[in-house]
Amino acid sequence: MALARILGNLFEFLRLKGRRHFVYVVMDECWSLLMHDAESVQRCFREYRKLNAGAIAISQSLSDLLENGNAKAIFQNTQIHIILRQREDPRQYKDSLKLN
Repeated sequence: MALARILGNLFEFLRLKGRRHFVYVVMDECWSLLMHDAESVQRCFREYRKLNAGAIAISQSLSDLLENGNAKAIFQNTQIHIILRQREDPRQYKDSLKLN
């Protein structure tokens, strides 16, 4: 409930600010936010670009994003993925990441 209110206020801010400055919203430990309010988080990734803004999801593990249906949809619809060294074997995500 609180997350939806915060993201709703953020949408209103972005809508009112106009297109003067590009704004990034960084969601650290995004998997946790998705567990509480996946619909609001997905809306951010779908609609921020219309408001001259962008969303950044941060997680320590690929499995957090690729084994959660909501997160996987977000991951697959983003253009840029920055993946640092993983403790787990990334080959298991070869198809999801479209790696050779």
